[in-house]
Amino acid sequence: MPREDMFQKLAHKIQEAPELVQKKVQKLMMKYIINNDLEKQFKCYLLLSDVHSHLGNYKIAWETLDPAEEIANRLQDRRMSAKISNYRGTIHWYQGNYSQALDEYIKLKQIAEELKDKKLLFNAYNNIGMIYWIEEDYNTAVETYQKGFSFLKDTTGLDAANVINNIGICYLKVGDFKQAEEYLQKALSTFRNESNLKLMANSYLNLANCYLGTSRQEEALSQIENALSIKREIKDRWGICHCLSTLARLYLEADWLPKALAAFQEGITISQEIGAKPLAKSLYAIATDYYELTGDYKLGLENYRKYTNAVQEMSQEDTQKQIAELKKDFEIKEKEKENEIFRLRNIELKNKNKLIQSQKRKLKTLNVDLQKKLEKQLEIMRQKDQMLMLQSKQASMGEMLACIAHQWRQPLNGISLITQNLLDGWEFDEFDEDFLERNCQSTLELVEFMNNTINDFRDFFRPELIADDFNLKDIVQKTMRFVEHSLKQSNIKVEMNLKDVTIHGFPNYYSQVVMNIINNARDALEERQAKSPAILIKSFISPRSKRAILTIQDNAGGIKTDVISKIFNPYFSTKSREKGTGLGLYMSKVIIENNMKGSLTVKNTPSGACFRIEI
Repeated sequence: MPREDMFQKLAHKIQEAPELVQKKVQKLMMKYIINNDLEKQFKCYLLLSDVHSHLGNYKIAWETLDPAEEIANRLQDRRMSAKISNYRGTIHWYQGNYSQALDEYIKLKQIAEELKDKKLLFNAYNNIGMIYWIEEDYNTAVETYQKGFSFLKDTTGLDAANVINNIGICYLKVGDFKQAEEYLQKALSTFRNESNLKLMANSYLNLANCYLGTSRQEEALSQIENALSIKREIKDRWGICHCLSTLARLYLEADWLPKALAAFQEGITISQEIGAKPLAKSLYAIATDYYELTGDYKLGLENYRKYTNAVQEMSQEDTQKQIAELKKDFEIKEKEKENEIFRLRNIELKNKNKLIQSQKRKLKTLNVDLQKKLEKQLEIMRQKDQMLMLQSKQASMGEMLACIAHQWRQPLNGISLITQNLLDGWEFDEFDEDFLERNCQSTLELVEFMNNTINDFRDFFRPELIADDFNLKDIVQKTMRFVEHSLKQSNIKVEMNLKDVTIHGFPNYYSQVVMNIINNARDALEERQAKSPAILIKSFISPRSKRAILTIQDNAGGIKTDVISKIFNPYFSTKSREKGTGLGLYMSKVIIENNMKGSLTVKNTPSGACFRIEI
């Protein structure tokens, strides 16, 4: 058979028998070294690097590329150099060094553009899209994947399925589970037809996350177990570790504690052996939650320290690499200019010292005036913020009065009917003690309901001076009672997926922020006459920051790109003057970020705008 077919089959065989492929390639390498066949030697080095990456031996995989790079330089073959950048970028990616991975993929893209090689351009855009995906910039990731897709000749093969799979993952990350499942199932079908076990396993994992997003835990568990079975079969240690991490988290959330313990313990062992620091970090976090849940606080603290050490170590390694690169660049490019630079800097420093001395006296006199002006300006800003807060509060009060009117309408009608009933009883000689007691009791119940309504709304507007712990779920549900009438009138469906999360801050102010965002979503849905208008409200704990996250997403089509950066500015509004003051979102951002030390952001999703509150 042709040699190229042999290399392709060996590459495909890595998934099933990596050690066997390694032995065959090493035998071929000896033959090619004897024959001085540099091109074949180059292909062997790439295959060997791929085998070591598959087995999690990333250091050896990296070192194996060094002789391949020497061959590329010796032959001055730019296509070979592009392939090496691609391989090095992938090794960085597996180890969590995403900045270095991006550098290698950009080199790949530059060479591909120089050679006008569509295959290499596809690889470059697909890999760069993965970096955007890791950085959670999913819209840019989708655009990048689609650029890469345009360079494909065969839109039904493995490469096309890979892109379709990646786009599905992006939709998964933004919460569009229906669209995500459609793309992921399409990619999985191709992977099955091609019998590509590694990609099939990855698809099962992605579908599992999709099912988790739609609360289909049993289907998710089945898919993860399928993925783990394949990863064990093809001896993909990084993939095994990834599956174990996902399973451990799922078992922990389902209270299957023995299974969770076995999964994360095995995962930690593998992650340490292969040096996969991002996976180790995730597993330590799961272990911390497990031991805290089971009451073993000593082991919980021990794993938490390992988690924080992993975070710190990854950060330090990244910084050290950047410093080393800067130092190397300086030594190579700037050494001959060093003396001249220092001489010029000395002259510059002397001139600056003279200037500083001459201006010190002026600064002393200016400092007093500036301090007074600053205090005056701060006072003006405080007064302005108070006015803005008052205006925002007044706008909210208008909404509340409409809610109170709706809540009181029914009990007032009831009292009116009871009064009429009393008059009719007297007139028709039906008035007795039992009749009077029943009607009075009904009246008192209606009055109690009206009194409770007033108390709820009074609490909403009560000023808060001291921050306190409160349950996020309770506050959101209480806020929904204020606005549910207006949402029902607009035929807007509200879906809520709220966790019992305790946060520290000002519950009434937090409630105002939630109500402002929901009212804006309602106005947008009404204005754009969205089909099946809906608002999705979710809360969860961020796995990275461990902070409480609340997201409020509508399907009104999103915010225009030319105004999305301005919507938190005071007095900026996309509504008419009768409907909007432009203060609601501004004050919401002030409350969350200044008063509660959190963050309030917005981004567009495929269906509409998504506001994110993080405390």
